[in-house]
Amino acid sequence: MPMQEEERVLEINLISAQGLQPPSSPLRKLQTYALTWIDPSTKLRTRLDSLGGQNPTWNDKFLFRVTPEFLSGDTSAVSVAIYAVGTFRDHLIGTVTFFIGNVLSGGAGVPCFSAFQIRRPSGRFHGVMNIGAMVADVSDFPALHKISAIGYRDLMGMKMKEQRKKKKNKKAPEEELSSDSCENSCADSVEEADSSSSSSSLSPSATGAGAVLKEWNGVRELAGNKGLAASGFLCCFMVAPRTVPEHHSFCTKPRRLLRKDGNSMREIASEDLSQGGATEENVMDWVKHDNRRMLHVVYRVGDLERTIKFYTECLGMSVLRIRDLPELRCANAFLGYGPEDESFVIELTYNYGIDEYDIGNGFGHFGVSFGDISSIVDIVRDNKDGKIIREPGPVEGGCSIIAFIEDPDGYKFELLERVLSHEPLCRVMLRVGDLNRSIEFYEKACGMQLLYTRDNPECQYTIAIMGYGPEDENAVLELTYNYGVTEYDKGDGYAQIAIGTDDVYRTAEAIKLAGGKITREPGPVPGIGTKITACLDPDGWKTVFVDNVDFLRELE
Repeated sequence: MPMQEEERVLEINLISAQGLQPPSSPLRKLQTYALTWIDPSTKLRTRLDSLGGQNPTWNDKFLFRVTPEFLSGDTSAVSVAIYAVGTFRDHLIGTVTFFIGNVLSGGAGVPCFSAFQIRRPSGRFHGVMNIGAMVADVSDFPALHKISAIGYRDLMGMKMKEQRKKKKNKKAPEEELSSDSCENSCADSVEEADSSSSSSSLSPSATGAGAVLKEWNGVRELAGNKGLAASGFLCCFMVAPRTVPEHHSFCTKPRRLLRKDGNSMREIASEDLSQGGATEENVMDWVKHDNRRMLHVVYRVGDLERTIKFYTECLGMSVLRIRDLPELRCANAFLGYGPEDESFVIELTYNYGIDEYDIGNGFGHFGVSFGDISSIVDIVRDNKDGKIIREPGPVEGGCSIIAFIEDPDGYKFELLERVLSHEPLCRVMLRVGDLNRSIEFYEKACGMQLLYTRDNPECQYTIAIMGYGPEDENAVLELTYNYGVTEYDKGDGYAQIAIGTDDVYRTAEAIKLAGGKITREPGPVPGIGTKITACLDPDGWKTVFVDNVDFLRELE
């Protein structure tokens, strides 16, 4: 059936689930997959998760051809069924059915994320499933002209077959060689992702980068390992025991991370630098147009398993990937509410043998938005590792409903009651000694916008909200100035924020011109190739900038 012009494409992302109840039949190992459908005659299946057990991660996207009437209908629903693989037959674990109108809150191209309770075959609810949804333009997916639904991985496979056919028809040897190289690089990335679940060892060629990697991974100085500085950055540099599945595009660019002219901007920047054209005027103008986004926030915890359990069970986060790096005596876990190439996420760093950190009084809190924060507070109340700092209620002098909780390591989270948010992990609060100085730095060096300021003379503080777009659609940085306080103890728990950029070299120039201190000169990490640069703001808070293209390559 051909696609009609007025039809749209509904993208459903089955991200992960937490707290699945295993079937009553004894299974040697819990391995799960999910089916999703709009029309029962066309059901699409995720990949098999064989590592997550009761907390699987699929991160599989599916595309459905739908009409505007379906999208606006009050009873239009999407169904999901979760199965466990059995010896003789697969066992139904639970189902989720949700009305599409309760998930979609933005226009075309705006991803939305929600968590739904899973209904067991008995009718009782047990566990939570994390789902993303978005409406796309039909022109983005010509394959749907002939079919009504398809999985994203299948769609990418069709595109690769078409590319192979085109390569066979090319006559010029040079073009054939170039095309083959591109195809092989794509295939290699898939093979590495598949094999990474069974191998976490570092290659001999990477050992020379040990000190650098240890710094970026937030490894503190340990007995017998002197000279390795504490820092705290990880950006997919190593092959991980648990990686983000390869459902994202093979050699394509995800939304929200790269502009269409991203590569040309990189070439212009490099050319200007090589010719000595990095003047303050053109560098600062480039910063305003650079394609930047807050990627993740990094901090250290004393018990990785305990923290993951708290974040998934109490805050509804998904485990995106975990990796153990025994050669560096550390492990990392990435958690959040959506894929890393589209969402702001948390990176937890655990250093072997260190079970406690000093958070200091400079770091403030993280902000997370929920539709009903009272239910989240009740869950935390029943968890022995959590602590309630402030019960749900309106802010003083306002109508916003907030609450504060504390995680097992003492990091505070502000819970904000909002309607469905495009970026649930929405805020990082840091205290600064001179607000105007900090605002100027983050505008000039980091290219952030000053969204608004709010002064509270009664409580003797002023805040500035800064970011790369509207607060209801992007994660933001909250800078807090307490009257008369110019210095803070930053401790050794909080590490840094990572930000994507089209050019780390020009970013470093902008940081220097803005008065920032470069702690890592721009360039590729030895043995890895991902280009980064790092700096300190006037108060000593650290930021790492990561090359956008390299970041996507690492995820794929």
